[in-house]
Amino acid sequence: MRPKAPGRAIDTVLYCLAAVIIGVGVAGVVDTISHPGIPSTTRTGSPDTSLFSQVTDPFAGVHRLHILILGADDMAEAQGRSDAIMVLFLNPERKRAALLSIPRDLRTEIPGHGLDKINHAYHFGGVELTRETVERLLGLTIDYYAKADFQAFEKIVDTLGGVEIDVPKRMYKKTYYGTINLQPGPQHLDGKGALQFVRYRNDSDFKRAERQQQLLRAIIQQKLRLTNLPRLIKVAGVLSKAIDTDMEWSAVAALVTILKDLDPSEIMTAVVPGDSCYINGISYVELRERRFFEMMDEIDDHISQSGGHPITVEVLNGFGQPGAAAAAGELLTKAGFEVTTTGNADCFTYERTVIEYSHKSVGQANEAKDILQVNSAELVEKRSTDSWEAPEIVVVLGQDFKDTGGAVQ
Repeated sequence: MRPKAPGRAIDTVLYCLAAVIIGVGVAGVVDTISHPGIPSTTRTGSPDTSLFSQVTDPFAGVHRLHILILGADDMAEAQGRSDAIMVLFLNPERKRAALLSIPRDLRTEIPGHGLDKINHAYHFGGVELTRETVERLLGLTIDYYAKADFQAFEKIVDTLGGVEIDVPKRMYKKTYYGTINLQPGPQHLDGKGALQFVRYRNDSDFKRAERQQQLLRAIIQQKLRLTNLPRLIKVAGVLSKAIDTDMEWSAVAALVTILKDLDPSEIMTAVVPGDSCYINGISYVELRERRFFEMMDEIDDHISQSGGHPITVEVLNGFGQPGAAAAAGELLTKAGFEVTTTGNADCFTYERTVIEYSHKSVGQANEAKDILQVNSAELVEKRSTDSWEAPEIVVVLGQDFKDTGGAVQ
C-alpha cells in the first residue's frame, strides 16, 4: 500500500485548480479566435491580452456554489478510489470561500451499497455516485465537479515553458516522493521545481498556502496570454488527461477570476469531524454528528459574511418619488449593508438606476442590484478616492425602482 502523505488533499486542490486555469487558457484561445470581439484595454490604456478580459460572468447574481473536488488514482485499479474528497463552498458575490475536506475513511451511507468508507463510492460508481454520496452527507446540491490527475501537473508546467517564481527562502527536505531542493531568489522553475515549491511544508500550512497562491497567480499572469498561444495549444492534449470537469469554460474562467483575487483571510478551511474506530477489524472514521452540524453552520456563516466590515452605501433618489431613498436604504440595511447616507440625486430624471462601486465591491454591487430588484440597473466602476469616508457603493435610484414596487407609493 502506498504511504499517505500529510497535506496530500491540499496538493490535489492546487493541482486541480492549476489544471483548470490552464484549461481556461486553451479554451479561451479557441473562443477568442473563433469569436473575435472588440479589443479591450487595461486601466493604463494598453491592450488587455488576458484571456479573462472578454469573459461574461455566468455567476452574476449567484450567492452560493458548491464544487466537488476529487483526486483519484484511476491507474491503481480498473476503477480507482478517490485519494482526496473536498468541497469548495463559494460565494461569488461576496468573494468568500470555504474548503471542506472529507476523510477518505469516513463511514457513511453510499446509495445502493449501504454503510462504507466514502472513498469506496468512487470505486462503486465513479464521480456520479461520489457526488450523490457527498450530497447526501452534507445535505446540499453539488453544482459542479472537478477531478484531477495531479500526476500530469508536472508535465503541464513543462509544456507551458515553466514559470518564473521568487522563492522566498532555502527549501530543502527529503520526502517520500523525492527531495525538495530549491535555492532562494527569483528563478525559473520547471514542472518538477514547481511541485517542490508548493509541496514544501517545513514552516507552516499558512506559508504553504501563500506559496500555492503565488504559483497560481504566476501561472495566470505569465502563461494565460494570447502571446503564449503555441504553448497553450500544445498543452491541450496533456490537459485532457489531467482533469475532468462538467463546467463550461466560461464558468471555469469566472471561477478562476474569483479564486485568484480571494483574500487568504476570507478562505475558511475545515475537516469533517470524526473519530477513528474499528468495525469488524476494518479501520473507519465515525462522524461526530453534533460537531458536524455546528461546523456546517460555521461554514454558512462564513461565506454569507461580507468580510471584515459591512459594505458602506449611499442611496440617492434620482426619480423624485418621496421616500424612495429611505425605502431602498431599509432594504439594503436588512441585507447587511451599512447605509451611510440617503438623499436626493442631482436631478430627478433617471430612468434606470445607476450603481457606482469601488473595484473590490463589484460583487456587493450586483447583490444590491438583486436586492432592489432593478435588473436593468447600470453598474459603473467609480474612480478611486483617497477619502476614507467615501462610501464603497453609491446607488442612484431610477424609475425602474418605482416600477418594482419597492418605492413608497
